[in-house]
Amino acid sequence: MSEVLQFEHYHQKWRPAPPLVFVDMLQGQLESEEDFGRGETDPVLAKCRLLLAEARERHWPVAFVRNAPTPTARGSAASRWIEGFEPRRADMVFDRTGPSCYSNEAFADAMDSAGRVYVLAGFGAESSCLSTLMDAARNDHFVGLVRDASATRPLPGYDAAASHRAVLAVSTRYATIVTAEHWIDVAAGKAQETSKRPNARKVP
Repeated sequence: MSEVLQFEHYHQKWRPAPPLVFVDMLQGQLESEEDFGRGETDPVLAKCRLLLAEARERHWPVAFVRNAPTPTARGSAASRWIEGFEPRRADMVFDRTGPSCYSNEAFADAMDSAGRVYVLAGFGAESSCLSTLMDAARNDHFVGLVRDASATRPLPGYDAAASHRAVLAVSTRYATIVTAEHWIDVAAGKAQETSKRPNARKVP
């Protein structure tokens, strides 16, 4: 079982804030036949925008990860970044070839260089995000998943909300689950309380 990092302890030791990694912030995530439903995506997008605005204002590192665009999809509306989430020159951008962000080897190298800690937000919590969390444990990386800035497609027999709760429950085996506001406080060095989770550990 992966041991979960206490972000508050980590931030005392490392500056600047760990990277904020957005997964699949693409128009196609909102328009596909198996989409999340506008009732799910609107609140998630609002939290993602809050995180990104804070990161921009404070000059925190930002990364964007997407599926490597195919020749036929390149330039299509579905492959375009969601408005407001277009990467800037200083941002990291990774094209992946599988569900996990780690299918791009440069991603693992970048997270190593950033201190082995980062926070994840975006779409496909049941696929890309969960796969990334599992690979993070294998790479000895420590991850936070922003629960209100991520969304899960409905799993068989469940609606989107129930599916997201199920994915978050599994994710606790590999990551620290945080809210957008809590992560902002931690990254800004404002958090005072530490986690009481028995499986949490401090960074050596």
